[in-house]
Amino acid sequence: MIGGALLDLTSQLHPTKPSTGGNKLICLVVSTRGVNLAIARGVLRANTKYLN
Repeated sequence: MIGGALLDLTSQLHPTKPSTGGNKLICLVVSTRGVNLAIARGVLRANTKYLN
């Protein structure tokens, strides 16, 4: 099972995480300008449980 991944494009970051059930991949898209990656990952982790 994948624990998560980070897709890095020129102007966007796409942190990803599998859903709690493991049957979906949740992706958050953020701009690379002024983003705090730790906060973006925290938002993704905190909201994954709502997206089952």
